[in-house]
Amino acid sequence: MGDMHSRTNNGSGERFNLIAVVMIAVLAISVAIAWFTTQPKTPPLTSSQAGAEIIAEISGETLDEYWSADRRENYFLIIDRKKESDSLTPVGWEVVSRQQDPSGGYSGALKQVVGDDFTHKSRWSLSADLSQGQYSADSPDDQTNQIATQIILDNETITVTRNVDGKTQTASTDRPENYLPEGAMPLALKLVAERQLDASFKILFDDKAIIDGAVNFTNITFKPKEDNVIKVTFSGANLNISMHYKLDDNLEISRYEFTNSPITFVACTKELVQQSFSPTTQRAPASRPAPE
Repeated sequence: MGDMHSRTNNGSGERFNLIAVVMIAVLAISVAIAWFTTQPKTPPLTSSQAGAEIIAEISGETLDEYWSADRRENYFLIIDRKKESDSLTPVGWEVVSRQQDPSGGYSGALKQVVGDDFTHKSRWSLSADLSQGQYSADSPDDQTNQIATQIILDNETITVTRNVDGKTQTASTDRPENYLPEGAMPLALKLVAERQLDASFKILFDDKAIIDGAVNFTNITFKPKEDNVIKVTFSGANLNISMHYKLDDNLEISRYEFTNSPITFVACTKELVQQSFSPTTQRAPASRPAPE
């Protein structure tokens, strides 16, 4: 009887220990759940915060992480879709170039050509960490190559100079965290497509860069869609433009178009531009906004 009583007590003790362990585990889980549910949830990034993070990432890793040192030229045919009878006939062309400079930074240019009426040209340069930059655009109706808009980025300060009707305006302001310098838009499109998140930036639009004597930023929002399409919306003072950018498998721009306009830009080769336009017809009106 003594042996059986001992075994009974041992069995009861083991069951008690097991129940105690289970109850402690349940209590610990309950406490953990209660702790997690009472902790403030981290809100999702706003589109402006997402844009600022992208700029900070580029600045930290530098443009060398994303761009090669080789000179690049991307050509586009400009097609007017409203001309149904000859919808495949281009009305102009565009070339966007980029290269690494001996200083270690990068520079590029844009030229648009449509018909015999107009030529738009702009140039930009950026340090690899986005701390320094310059942008200039020629007046579209001035054939003396007079600079109509100039933007200088100097660390945390942005200075804009505008020449309008022979009068010069200059204004400076602090650099917003999500400021997207000229030249960096294609890279921003690529990073937004990779992350599949909405991101907003602040840019300077040539003819709206100064309003009432102050630097005027335009908001630009990227919204990824299906099939590597990015909806891009420009909004600001008296400005509301919507576009769609189509990216290829390498997340490079393959075409872009305005939502409420028949104008479409389609990537092509230099040879196709040369075949489509003779040297005497390579004059073009600007069609802003355009990829840097």
